[in-house]
Amino acid sequence: MIPWLNLQLIGGGACVVIGVYLLWLNGQKLLRWPRAEGEVINVLRLGGVPTPEIEYADAQGTKYKFFAKLPYRQLLRVGAKVKILYNPQAPAEGERVSLIGSIGAPLMFAAFGFSQAFCGVMVCK
Repeated sequence: MIPWLNLQLIGGGACVVIGVYLLWLNGQKLLRWPRAEGEVINVLRLGGVPTPEIEYADAQGTKYKFFAKLPYRQLLRVGAKVKILYNPQAPAEGERVSLIGSIGAPLMFAAFGFSQAFCGVMVCK
Protein backbone atom coordinates (compact mmCIF):
# COMPACT_ATOMS: atom_id res chain seq x y z
CA MET A 1 0.00 0.00 0.00
CA ILE A 2 1.17 3.52 -0.76
CA PRO A 3 1.62 5.18 2.69
CA TRP A 4 0.36 8.62 1.60
CA LEU A 5 -2.74 7.10 -0.02
CA ASN A 6 -4.26 5.69 3.15
CA LEU A 7 -7.99 6.09 2.50
CA GLN A 8 -8.94 4.93 5.98
CA LEU A 9 -6.80 7.69 7.50
CA ILE A 10 -8.14 10.29 5.07
CA GLY A 11 -11.77 9.25 5.58
CA GLY A 12 -11.37 9.08 9.34
CA GLY A 13 -9.73 12.51 9.40
CA ALA A 14 -12.60 13.93 7.35
CA CYS A 15 -15.13 12.46 9.81
CA VAL A 16 -13.23 14.01 12.73
CA VAL A 17 -13.23 17.43 11.04
CA ILE A 18 -16.94 17.22 10.18
CA GLY A 19 -17.84 15.99 13.68
CA VAL A 20 -15.89 18.78 15.37
CA TYR A 21 -17.47 21.38 13.04
CA LEU A 22 -20.99 20.09 13.79
CA LEU A 23 -20.18 20.09 17.50
CA TRP A 24 -19.02 23.72 17.28
CA LEU A 25 -22.05 24.74 15.18
CA ASN A 26 -24.55 23.13 17.56
CA GLY A 27 -22.70 24.58 20.55
CA GLN A 28 -23.10 28.05 19.04
CA LYS A 29 -26.84 27.44 18.67
CA LEU A 30 -27.13 26.28 22.27
CA LEU A 31 -25.26 29.35 23.52
CA ARG A 32 -26.66 32.08 21.25
CA TRP A 33 -30.16 31.15 20.12
CA PRO A 34 -33.02 32.21 22.40
CA ARG A 35 -35.00 29.51 24.14
CA ALA A 36 -38.76 29.25 24.26
CA GLU A 37 -41.34 26.78 25.39
CA GLY A 38 -43.19 25.04 22.63
CA GLU A 39 -46.22 22.82 22.56
CA VAL A 40 -46.79 19.71 20.49
CA ILE A 41 -49.89 20.49 18.43
CA ASN A 42 -49.88 17.43 16.18
CA VAL A 43 -47.97 14.17 15.72
CA LEU A 44 -47.83 13.02 12.11
CA ARG A 45 -46.30 9.87 10.70
CA LEU A 46 -43.63 11.07 8.27
CA GLY A 47 -41.86 8.15 6.62
CA GLY A 48 -43.60 5.79 9.01
CA VAL A 49 -42.13 7.46 12.11
CA PRO A 50 -44.10 9.68 14.51
CA THR A 51 -42.84 13.25 14.07
CA PRO A 52 -44.15 16.06 16.28
CA GLU A 53 -45.34 19.39 14.93
CA ILE A 54 -44.38 22.04 17.47
CA GLU A 55 -45.78 25.55 17.92
CA TYR A 56 -43.94 28.27 19.85
CA ALA A 57 -43.92 32.03 20.26
CA ASP A 58 -40.85 34.25 19.88
CA ALA A 59 -39.99 37.15 22.22
CA GLN A 60 -42.47 39.46 20.43
CA GLY A 61 -45.29 36.92 20.81
CA THR A 62 -45.47 35.88 17.14
CA LYS A 63 -46.39 32.20 16.83
CA TYR A 64 -44.52 29.79 14.58
CA LYS A 65 -44.81 26.09 13.76
CA PHE A 66 -42.22 23.56 12.66
CA PHE A 67 -41.75 19.83 12.34
CA ALA A 68 -38.95 18.33 14.35
CA LYS A 69 -35.95 17.78 12.05
CA LEU A 70 -35.29 14.33 13.43
CA PRO A 71 -38.14 11.96 14.16
CA TYR A 72 -38.52 11.28 17.85
CA ARG A 73 -39.44 7.88 19.15
CA GLN A 74 -40.34 9.41 22.48
CA LEU A 75 -43.95 9.28 23.45
CA LEU A 76 -44.72 12.94 22.82
CA ARG A 77 -48.41 13.51 22.94
CA VAL A 78 -50.43 16.43 21.65
CA GLY A 79 -50.30 19.15 24.29
CA ALA A 80 -46.87 18.17 25.65
CA LYS A 81 -44.56 21.08 26.50
CA VAL A 82 -41.06 20.98 24.99
CA LYS A 83 -38.05 23.31 25.08
CA ILE A 84 -37.00 24.77 21.75
CA LEU A 85 -34.34 27.09 20.32
CA TYR A 86 -35.05 29.55 17.53
CA ASN A 87 -32.87 31.63 15.26
CA PRO A 88 -33.02 35.31 16.33
CA GLN A 89 -32.48 36.50 12.72
CA ALA A 90 -35.17 34.15 11.35
CA PRO A 91 -37.56 33.29 14.20
CA ALA A 92 -39.50 30.82 12.03
CA GLU A 93 -36.39 28.58 12.12
CA GLY A 94 -36.84 26.61 15.30
CA GLU A 95 -35.61 23.29 16.59
CA ARG A 96 -36.16 21.17 19.64
CA VAL A 97 -33.47 21.26 22.31
CA SER A 98 -31.80 17.86 22.36
CA LEU A 99 -28.40 17.31 23.92
CA ILE A 100 -28.15 13.91 22.25
CA GLY A 101 -28.80 15.40 18.81
CA SER A 102 -26.77 18.56 19.38
CA ILE A 103 -23.76 17.21 21.24
CA GLY A 104 -23.92 13.41 21.34
CA ALA A 105 -24.30 12.64 17.63
CA PRO A 106 -21.44 14.92 16.42
CA LEU A 107 -19.25 13.62 19.23
CA MET A 108 -19.93 10.00 18.23
CA PHE A 109 -19.26 10.88 14.57
CA ALA A 110 -15.91 12.45 15.51
CA ALA A 111 -15.05 9.46 17.73
CA PHE A 112 -15.84 7.08 14.86
CA GLY A 113 -13.60 9.14 12.58
CA PHE A 114 -10.83 9.14 15.16
CA SER A 115 -11.03 5.34 15.48
CA GLN A 116 -10.88 4.96 11.69
CA ALA A 117 -7.93 7.35 11.43
CA PHE A 118 -6.16 5.51 14.25
CA CYS A 119 -6.68 2.17 12.47
CA GLY A 120 -5.39 3.76 9.28
CA VAL A 121 -2.21 4.85 11.05
CA MET A 122 -1.71 1.43 12.60
CA VAL A 123 -2.09 -0.28 9.18
CA CYS A 124 0.74 1.82 7.75
CA LYS A 125 3.19 0.82 10.51
